Amino acid sequence: METKQIPAILLMVLLIVLPVCSVAAESAESFPGGGSRVMLWYAVNDGRLTKIGGPGSAPPRTFLPWTVQQRVAAVAAVDRELYVGVNSFGLARLTWAKSESGGIAPSISYLYRPDTFRYRTIARLVPVNGSLVCHLYFNVLLNTTDRKQLSGGSVNLIVFDRHKGADRSRVLRPPFQAEHSDWELVSLIPEDDQGLFAMEWKRSDDRSTDFRHLRYNLGTNQETPITRDQYRAAFGSAVHEPPPELIPIVRSILDAGDYSNGLLLAVRNASSARIRRFRLSFSETRHRRSLDSAQARVFEDGSVCYALIEHGGRQRLLRRVKSAPEADVLEQLPSLPSGFTYTDLFATQDFLVLPWEELDFTHVGRSGLLLMEK
Repeated sequence: METKQIPAILLMVLLIVLPVCSVAAESAESFPGGGSRVMLWYAVNDGRLTKIGGPGSAPPRTFLPWTVQQRVAAVAAVDRELYVGVNSFGLARLTWAKSESGGIAPSISYLYRPDTFRYRTIARLVPVNGSLVCHLYFNVLLNTTDRKQLSGGSVNLIVFDRHKGADRSRVLRPPFQAEHSDWELVSLIPEDDQGLFAMEWKRSDDRSTDFRHLRYNLGTNQETPITRDQYRAAFGSAVHEPPPELIPIVRSILDAGDYSNGLLLAVRNASSARIRRFRLSFSETRHRRSLDSAQARVFEDGSVCYALIEHGGRQRLLRRVKSAPEADVLEQLPSLPSGFTYTDLFATQDFLVLPWEELDFTHVGRSGLLLMEK
C-alpha cells in the first residue's frame, strides 16, 4: 500500500509547488479581492531603492524624525519617467518598459545631492514645463541638527532642468529669500501648471513667529504680496464642498470607507501639479462610528479613479470607472506588518505607486515603495 501511495503524494506535492513556483517566477502576487498581478517591492536602504520580498524583509532601521529619515517623501511623473523624492539624498528616477512576457522592468538612476538634501525635508515635487521643482524645508523642532550645520546656506527650492540634461539641477532663491535669508519656505502651493505658486514664509525666534504670504511666478522670477485668506484658498483648506464631477467618487468613498467626524479629500492626477483638497464636515457623512476624521487620497487616471481609503480598520484600494459607477471595485491591498502604513497613492500608465513606512508617532523606521501592476 505504501509503494502505491508514493506517486500520488508526489503528484499532490507537484500540483501545489509548481503553481507557486510559476507565480514567483513572474514576480506576481495574489491576494483577496486583488486577483493576481505583478508586485515590485522596494526599500530605501542607504539612499538606494533596493528590491525586497516585502516590507517585513527590509533591513531594520533606527527610528528618526520623519523630517530627516531617508524615506519616500514625494512622487511625481514627467512624461514616462517617475521621480521619487528620497529624504536626505535627492531624487530617484524610474523608467520602465514591459517585456514580451508582460512583466515590468524598471530601471533606476539617482539624481542625488546629499550635501544639500541632508537634514532637510522634501515637502513637494512639482512638474513645470518638463522640469521639476523640489521644495525643501528645514524643520527646526523635528531635526537632529541645527541650522548652523546646514550646507549651502538658505536653500528651499531646487529646480531639476530636464531639458538641459537629466542631471542638471540648480538652487533657486526667489527675491524674498535673497533679501531675507533667515526666513524658511514652509509651504509651496502650485496655482497652475505653468509655474505660478502661492508661498508661505516663516521666521521664528525666542520672541515671536512671523508669516509672509506671496504669489511667485517661476518664469519671470517675480513676486506679489497676497493675504493669508488668498493663500488658504490656493491651498484648498477653506473648500467644504467638492465640485459636481467629484460627487460620485465621494459617495463611493463614503459608502466603502469608515469615516465619522469628517473626510479630508486630496485629489490629484498625473497631468496637473495641483492637488485639490476638500473637507466634508461630520454632518455630511453617513457613518457615525467612533473613528477620527481621516483622509482619503484620490488619483484621477483618465476614465478611472483610484482612492486609498480606510475600511474595516485596514487600508483598501477603491477603483471606480467613471462611466460605470455600478462596477466599483474595493480591493484589499497587500497586507503590511503591524506599525506599517501606505502613505500615498500615485498612478502611471502601467502601474500604481504606493509609498509605505514603518511609523512610531513622529518617527519613521523602514520605508519604501510598492509598484503594483494596474
